[in-house]
Amino acid sequence: MKLTEISAPKYTLELTRRNACVLKTIMGRITGFGPGREFANELYKILNCHCEIKTDGSIRFSGSFVE
Repeated sequence: MKLTEISAPKYTLELTRRNACVLKTIMGRITGFGPGREFANELYKILNCHCEIKTDGSIRFSGSFVE
């Protein structure tokens, strides 16, 4: 069986400021190792660095999945 690379489409995640703070708190408290921890670390970094705060107070993130 041959492994193939899967490319995911571009996605957008829109959160309110409160929901982003709650999500960051959850991601910051996940412990352990493995893929779940790696996902939590990446999402936490994204929420800290790559969010655009819009004038209506909501937060918008755009990015793409990376293999």
